[in-house]
Amino acid sequence: MLESHRARVERREKRLGSTEESISDRMRELDEREAEIETRMARLEADFELRDVKLEQRERTVGELELRLGKKESDLAQYVGQLQNEMDRRESDWWEKQLGKPVGTPG
Repeated sequence: MLESHRARVERREKRLGSTEESISDRMRELDEREAEIETRMARLEADFELRDVKLEQRERTVGELELRLGKKESDLAQYVGQLQNEMDRRESDWWEKQLGKPVGTPG
């Protein structure tokens, strides 16, 4: 009876040792997975920050380009206005030469 009890205790100890080893292996595996996840998270955060910086740079560039475009549009509108005035003046001069009197004056 003592022998069978001793054999049962040894089997239990063996199973317990096996279970402890299995648990240790699983814990190591979980620690490795956790480290991988932390590494991925750090990479994703770095990517996000880099994209955010690039986006801010693009927004600044677009803002600067919009300002330049607005100035060029304003300059162009002013130039077109000057050309229109010059054409009106030349047309008036031409008609004055043709009719011998200023255009729009009663005569």
